[in-house]
Amino acid sequence: MRYKSLTPEEAAALIQHGDCIGMSGFTNAGAPKLMPTAIARRAQAEHEAGRPFRLTVMTGASTSYLVDGVLAEAHAVERFMPYQASKEMRQAVNAGEVQYIDCHVSLMAQDMRYGHLPRISTAIIEVCDVTDEGELTLTASGGNSPTFCMLADRIILELNTYHRPEIREIHDIYVPKDPPHRGEIAVYAADSHVGTKTLRVDPAKIAGVIHTHRPDGIPEFKPSTGATDIIGDRIANFLAEEYRLGRIPEGFLPIQSGVGNVANAVLTALARNKGIPDFKMYTEVIQDSAIELLRQGRCKFASGCSLSVSDKVLEEIYAHFDFYKDKRDDIFMQRSHMPETTGLADKAPMANVGKMESKGFDWNASYSDQIGQVKFTIRGNMTYQNQEILDKDEAANELWYKMQKGFREGQTRGLIALGLFKDEEDIRRSPVQEFGGKEVLPGDIKYKDVNGDGKINGDDVVPIGYKTYPGVQYG
Repeated sequence: MRYKSLTPEEAAALIQHGDCIGMSGFTNAGAPKLMPTAIARRAQAEHEAGRPFRLTVMTGASTSYLVDGVLAEAHAVERFMPYQASKEMRQAVNAGEVQYIDCHVSLMAQDMRYGHLPRISTAIIEVCDVTDEGELTLTASGGNSPTFCMLADRIILELNTYHRPEIREIHDIYVPKDPPHRGEIAVYAADSHVGTKTLRVDPAKIAGVIHTHRPDGIPEFKPSTGATDIIGDRIANFLAEEYRLGRIPEGFLPIQSGVGNVANAVLTALARNKGIPDFKMYTEVIQDSAIELLRQGRCKFASGCSLSVSDKVLEEIYAHFDFYKDKRDDIFMQRSHMPETTGLADKAPMANVGKMESKGFDWNASYSDQIGQVKFTIRGNMTYQNQEILDKDEAANELWYKMQKGFREGQTRGLIALGLFKDEEDIRRSPVQEFGGKEVLPGDIKYKDVNGDGKINGDDVVPIGYKTYPGVQYG
């Protein structure tokens, strides 16, 4: 790694009185774990020495005590936005100690780029991977991190190895153009993708990297109560009746879910209501209840600003790679099977007729150290991927193994070898091998008659071995 390794204290020493800092995170998901406490300690030391030390602090949304709480306790904040979540910060705001702007989180980044707000001097961003070219893999949220990195003079990274680099697969990082030149944002469905999986920054702006291994510390929500269950059931029953009467279109509409125990109770009620079909959803933050619906298959896709799940659920997500399965329906491809009565048998049209399921994982580990004046990094990585064809436009075949449906994309196929022919008698007693164009002799390979018709030909070719391209890559 080309970047300097820093302790939290060394990184905090780069922050000066009057600076404006931007911290990653949307809730505590993706928020820095070590820097806020280190900055709070620096503020306390400066105050004890009789020197001023107060900052303008900006975040992506609400955070936690470990961000705005510790800074408020240390009297290290002069201005704060856009959302306060700790009692310590609320008390400081109400006492007039902190100037607070309660702005809409979706407008804050735009106002920063317009220059309406103080310019960011330092962006403090949690990542789980960084390349020498400045490609950052954010952890469990996006929030204002792209704009912070765009505007900041310097960037300090918290490299949190608790999160895994494959989390990049859930990101869709997009910064729209500012008005009056803004075009459409091409999000037409919950599973629309318009951005990138990683965040590119100028490597020269990265002042250093702090290494950590800590979860987000998000607690589990309290179980639903009788009151929240009643609310959930009434909303679910209302939507089911509207759907039955045809006032909701066929296939249902996407759900827009809120946050908290009541929203979780509503989602749970939607899932158990048999009158509601499977659905996709938008939500501010993806919580434990949404993950459970994804596992059940009731929610087909969830789009949000952060993966704000409890530590227990986050561990389960990382432990089960199948959670990251990606199913693609209605793949646009040329039809391979058309009845002659259509008149199109010799010029099959293109159509949305394919379905495929992809799954895999990406593993990366690194170790950095220094011996004398020599710094070194050891890295290892492995990637596994597999695609299964769930549906394809092909003629039905009584020889099930001849179908591509149900097998891997790129599946190798061939004859099954049983050994070698021993002599002429062995050849005479074996099924006739109708390929190769030459006489079969003792010592030639003997193949299995899979369909039992007494002949070895193309009908005996079956899926065997590996795919035609690597499924595992490592280095």
